[in-house]
Amino acid sequence: MASCAVARRVTTDKYAKPEIERRFVLEAVPADAVDAVEITDRYIDGGHLRLRTVATPGAAPVHKLGHKRRPDPRDAGLVMHTTIYLTAEEHALLEQLPGRELRKTRFRVDVDGRPGLVDVLHGPKEGVIILEVGFANEEDARAYEPPSWVGVETKLGGGDLAT
Repeated sequence: MASCAVARRVTTDKYAKPEIERRFVLEAVPADAVDAVEITDRYIDGGHLRLRTVATPGAAPVHKLGHKRRPDPRDAGLVMHTTIYLTAEEHALLEQLPGRELRKTRFRVDVDGRPGLVDVLHGPKEGVIILEVGFANEEDARAYEPPSWVGVETKLGGGDLAT
């Protein structure tokens, strides 16, 4: 019986989910912002890995390891993102790796019928407020006109803001 090798096409984004988003600086947290959670991100040095802890009042913390990669480094709007959930022990082990930290309080907000996230940064970037608006496709992102209460657009993402 002859052996038959099966060729598999391996892609770096096989399990990654595309995220298409635009970010804007805000002067203040919108009055209708809800569901505050505390997030601590650790951007591991030397790669594209992010270790995250999400603390929600009244619930156990959630630990995640994310891999975020921009297919085009010049395009901050498209990120390929893969996430795996970790136990507290796994998180503690990976937390020992060198990296840059970003702490923030995150809120959900409605932006003219579109879901948005508002991050209030802590630590060295204390008080900086960023609105992130997600889109289904790049055409929607390009066509989007933010409401008048939204500030200037920024290309900075979490890893760019970490210290």
